[in-house]
Parts: sequence; structure tokens; C-alpha cells
Amino acid sequence: MGQLRSVYFRPDVIVEPLVDRWYAWSHLVSPATAARNITERHLKIMASYVEAPHLHAAAAQSPAMKGGPFMDYGRDRSAEVAALIGETERTRAPSIALSHALAELDRLLAAHASGGPLAALYGAVPDALQGMVELHYDRSNHPGFRLIEPLLYRAYGDGRAGQSLYLSIGTGIRPFMMSTPRLPAPEETMLSLPFDHPGVDALFEMFHMPRPLEELGEIAGLPAPVLRQMSGFVQEEAPSMPAAPVPGNGCRWRYFGHACVLVETPGCTILLDPAIETPGAHAGDGFDYTHLPPRIDYVLLTHNHQDHVLLETLLRLRPRIGSILVPRAGSGALEDPSLRLALASMGFPRVLELDEFDSVDADGVTITAAPFLGEHGDLAIRCKATWHLRIGERRLLFAADCKNLAPALFRRVRDAIGTVDTLFLGMECDGAPMSWIYGPLFASPPLREHDNARRLAGSDFDEAAGLVEIFAPDQVYVYAMGMEPWLNYILATRYTPASTPIVASQKLVDACRARGLQAARLYGAHEVAL
Repeated sequence: MGQLRSVYFRPDVIVEPLVDRWYAWSHLVSPATAARNITERHLKIMASYVEAPHLHAAAAQSPAMKGGPFMDYGRDRSAEVAALIGETERTRAPSIALSHALAELDRLLAAHASGGPLAALYGAVPDALQGMVELHYDRSNHPGFRLIEPLLYRAYGDGRAGQSLYLSIGTGIRPFMMSTPRLPAPEETMLSLPFDHPGVDALFEMFHMPRPLEELGEIAGLPAPVLRQMSGFVQEEAPSMPAAPVPGNGCRWRYFGHACVLVETPGCTILLDPAIETPGAHAGDGFDYTHLPPRIDYVLLTHNHQDHVLLETLLRLRPRIGSILVPRAGSGALEDPSLRLALASMGFPRVLELDEFDSVDADGVTITAAPFLGEHGDLAIRCKATWHLRIGERRLLFAADCKNLAPALFRRVRDAIGTVDTLFLGMECDGAPMSWIYGPLFASPPLREHDNARRLAGSDFDEAAGLVEIFAPDQVYVYAMGMEPWLNYILATRYTPASTPIVASQKLVDACRARGLQAARLYGAHEVAL
């Protein structure tokens, strides 16, 4: 037998993680939120499509409907979608029962918990939730329940049986992730691999480290026909790795798009909210995977939304990540699942939760989790944090989509952590209605007027200017907020110069520059030596 040919994956190969053929995000991994998304989002969208595929096709082409619950295929695939409905109902029957139990428990408490003792209701908790909830009242005597989430993982798992990887060559066009499941296509390959399988890391390592496809097949348990399909995704040439010399003082930050920033110091590399462009797949001019260092000591995640916990990027980077720092959740609220548990269930080996003002010292860098307000529809969600980095005498604050709702709070934060040299923030001040993400989780749909008013929005000009006033930075940078076309499948945003977030962010940049501050709205590649 001749020597096996070692190959790399082509740099323009896209590897999408899927759950039940839907683009994977953290709410499809946490058992309770996954259950509600199956019944209240996926099955409903698929049933609507089967009934009227032509209406979905028309809506998907309308800019006004972008980001709505409309499947986006180039042709009628209703027969395949009908088959997927049947497959989902069969394979995810326990999760569907869990979703119904969560709704039934809401109804039980509404009907029978009126301020008296709750002990008698434990026996009436639906079977699918027995032994996994605590019933309670809030201080206004409104009833509710706490999910004991580790027990839910033991009982319902994390959807491993429905997890897979979907390989394609990047074209720059992908359907919106919340509306369109990925169906098989002749030029694409689907691998039935749970995210914690060693074969997932072996696959992603082949983007920069060659091995024979046959060896990958042994590690991942892939049959020969699948390996033959994958032969179009590989090459013998080593990928181009652009030289990336660190400045003489050894400290810099690089902007990779959306809210993703890489901070490099002599002893530590830190990547915030990883969202990395696939090289060659789009007409972008930003940094991509080939510009990352071989080792990322810490990944920091600001909050549990799909554009900040981008599993596609995180899984691809997992072999080179040391630790992931996440905000503490653990309240047991359905709408606030533990990000730590979700990532651990997917095979990330070291995930640490930090509460507000907890710190980690990392070889010359102190990382501190600070409070985060807004962007969550006024729901009681704890899994969110801004991140403060102290690097010698330098101070950087990554405020993500934080909304300056209470200046008094941020003045207290400043008193605790000090002023900063550099402030990063998002200013998506329109924001989607809260039901866009949280709709499947409500016991009853919110009133339309409330849904439209309680938006998933960041700071507007006045609020952002208030943060600048409080923290007194020398440099202010606003994230691109979805302007990058390669993220359209995640965000479904199409900005023009007249869009409110663009107007507001440009106004902030101009105001900061008028005060002598260095300021910019980031887009594409940006690099600053510290």
C-alpha cells in the first residue's frame, strides 16, 4: 500500500454546525430552550412552508421581510421539509414533551398559585419536569419556577443525536439561520458528528495541519463514500499564513469584524466574541482565520446571543483555545440558560463563569467582568457582562451592546475599575423586537406594542456619549454592528447611510473627534499598537 496523501482543508470551506439541520446556536443546545425552539419556532416555520412554499419564496426575497420566519430556498423543497418535520417529531419526541411540560407548568402556576404555599403543587408538576424544578414566588407574589439545569442535561442530553456539521464552499450567500434549515445538496456534505466528538477537532485542525482524509475518517468514524465526497474540499498546498509581527512593545489589538477583537500581549492572547470571516468566501477585506495566532489563551463572551456566541467560529478554534470566560447565569430562568453548561456539553474543556467584578489574572493582564445593561428586552437575564482589561497602565473596556440605561450605575462601575484608555461599544440602537430571540420562551405572547417597544437595542447617541463622558477614554471605537455582508445570515441587517445606527454612530465618532479623541466606526481590518 502506498503512502497516504496528507491534505489541508481549502481555506474557503465553510463548516456550519447544525442541530436537527438548523444552524446551531446556544439556545439549541441548552435542553429547555432547545425544546421550546423546536415546538414554537422550527416546527411552526416548517409547517407553514409545507402549506405555502410560494409565499415563503416571495417573502424571502422582500427586504422588508428580512429576518422573518420565511424559508429561503431557490426551489420548492416542501417534500424534504415535510420529511424533516416527521424526522424531528420522531427523534426529538422527549424534547417536544419537555416543551409541552414547560407550557403546562406555566398554566398550572397561573391557575393554582395565588400566594399560598406551593408544596401541594409539586405533585402536579408535569412528568417531563418532575424532580427538575423548584417552584417559587417573587416579592410581588407572582409565581414562577427555577429549572435545575444540570438535571435537565442528564435527563434530556444536549441534542447530541441531532448535531452535525455541514460542509460547503463559501459563496458569500447563506440563508438566514433562524428561518431556514440546511437541507442536503449534491455539492455539499453533511457529517453526523456530535460537537464533542474528537473528530470535530481533527477536522478543524486540517485547516492548518495536514493529515490524510483516511486518517480523519478513522478518527471521526466517516465511511468511504463520505470521504470521497469530501475530496473536493481539500488541497495539498499549505494555506497562506500572513506574517503578523507584534509591535516592539509586544501589545496590540486587531479588529476582526462585528464585536470580535483580538488583544495580544507578550504573555497572553485574548479573543473577544469570536466571529471570524472564512477566507476567500466573501469579498471582504478584513482579517480572517489565517491572521490568528496558533494559541488563544482566553476567549471572552459578552452575552448569550447568536452573534456573540458564534458556534461556527468557536468550534473551529477549539483546538487552539485555552479557556473561555463567560458571564455567570445559574438563576434557573428559562430565558437565561447557563452558557457554561452549554459549552461544556459541546466538549469545550475549560469554561469559567465570572460574576460581576470577578477577575482573572493572566500573565500581565487582569480580566474583569463588569455589569452590562440593556439589549435583552428588560428580561431578568444575568448571563451578560462587559469586559475590562488592565494591561500594565493601559485600560480597555469592551462594552459590546451595552445600553446606558442608568448613568449612575456606570459611574459606580468607573469608581470600581477606574477610567479607561479605550472604549469599544456597539450602537445597534434600533434593535429587533424581543420576540425575535425570546419569542419561543414566553408563557403567552407579549402584546405587540410591548414587543416592539422592548427591543434588543444598544446605546443611542446620547447614551453612548454618556459612557464616553463617564469613562473618559482617549480612544472610542464603535463596532460595525452587522455592516459586514458576510454576517448577513446571522443578523439579517441591511444598513444604508441613513439607517439610525449608522447616523447615531457617525454622530458619536464626529463628536469624539471634535473633542480631540481618536474615534472610528470599525469595518474590515483595523489594528492599533498599545
